[in-house]
Amino acid sequence: MSLLSPKSWKHRKEHVKPIKGKSARGTTVVFGDYGLKAITSSYITNRELEAARKVITRYIKKVGKMRLRVYPRVPITKK
Repeated sequence: MSLLSPKSWKHRKEHVKPIKGKSARGTTVVFGDYGLKAITSSYITNRELEAARKVITRYIKKVGKMRLRVYPRVPITKK
């Protein structure tokens, strides 16, 4: 089980809406000096977030702090 995935859901699957256009909110860096920006629009899975978190922590080591402002809320399945 991943670090960012919730323990349990009240309802198992949600309706996944297609993403259209660019994001209007959360596009500026609020905490810190650097940010990571997505080039294309799509949903981010918890595995992708965990992999990015591991790479960033390995790069900054113990010098800096890291904050994630995204959370994998929509459970996306293959079916």
